[in-house]
Amino acid sequence: MKQRGIFEKTPGSGVWWIRYADAQGRLRREKAGTKGTARDLYHKRKQEALEGRKLPEKLRTAARPTFRQFSKRFQQAIEVRSANKPRTVKFYTEQVERLLEYAPLADARLNEIDEALVEGLVQHRSSNFVRRRTKEGSKVVEGRRVRTSTVNRALATLRRLLRLAQEWHVIDRVPRIRLITGERNREYVLSYADEKVYLEFVPQPLRDVATLVLDTGLRIGEALALEWQNVNLRTNALRGDTCRCVRVNPGTPAGLFPSLGALMKCWLFASLEPIDPLCLQTKLVVCRA
Repeated sequence: MKQRGIFEKTPGSGVWWIRYADAQGRLRREKAGTKGTARDLYHKRKQEALEGRKLPEKLRTAARPTFRQFSKRFQQAIEVRSANKPRTVKFYTEQVERLLEYAPLADARLNEIDEALVEGLVQHRSSNFVRRRTKEGSKVVEGRRVRTSTVNRALATLRRLLRLAQEWHVIDRVPRIRLITGERNREYVLSYADEKVYLEFVPQPLRDVATLVLDTGLRIGEALALEWQNVNLRTNALRGDTCRCVRVNPGTPAGLFPSLGALMKCWLFASLEPIDPLCLQTKLVVCRA
């Protein structure tokens, strides 16, 4: 029969832990050792909680790192999980740097981060000025406050960090973090008329890349990652490791993407190192023969 308050963190390891609520009602976890030791320690902690006695200083602080300390572990996890997405790694690195600028958050222990502290972060970030990247480094633009979307990205990063801490059993609760309303929606739908005008004026080789993206729905990263092994000219199909299968049939009048089917006959697909989409004019994975 399963006994309440004690558990094996890794089943079969023989190392038992206890879970209980302290005198302040906070959930605690503590490593005990054997099952018998865990049972005795659980009853001891429960009795201390009933008597209103505080936990030893070592137990109250050592198991809860500060935000600054845990941010390093968080960034390491992002670098591993998003190793093939350098822009994602760069995004979280920059966001964590901005969060660390707010001293009350940076020096707070993870279990001390609550809704009040999050609201203080919102007020702090909303009062910051816009920064521009220059050759000399980051430069503050006086008179221009950061937008709502900028504050929301910081809140989303904080929320992900705390959820990861909860997943790793570093904290027991994640405070409620609500994004700010009023963020400007920059979603834009390209009409057929605008597409025609764009393709008439855009130079090569961007014209072919734009045709590929528009007619297949591939993301820019998926299009740039295409290699010979992803192309089947016999069946007019594209398939990638990270993208969906796209099939065209230019041989029939009812072909879904006739323009794409025609262009596929003169495309070369080369395997190159990952590149920045902003460098399309000088380096291409997809280029004309």
